[in-house]
Amino acid sequence: MPIFVCSKCHCLENTACCEFWCRDREKNPPLCSECDPEIGKWHGSFPKTPYDPKIHKVEWLPRELRATSPQRKKERYLEEYP
Repeated sequence: MPIFVCSKCHCLENTACCEFWCRDREKNPPLCSECDPEIGKWHGSFPKTPYDPKIHKVEWLPRELRATSPQRKKERYLEEYP
């Protein structure tokens, strides 16, 4: 299942449960179903889970969580979200 991290709340989301493929991800970073104003609620297909770079592999990360190495991604995330 293609997973990404919501650019607003940093939870894990499935691309099929929101408008991931309908958005221009450079101009409008993808949002989970709950953060998307057009949807406004969590879909309930799976529990809402915060992104943890130590255990989750994702297809897309918000720009602020991107880095050149996996280790740096973890460090940056842990600095911002202790």
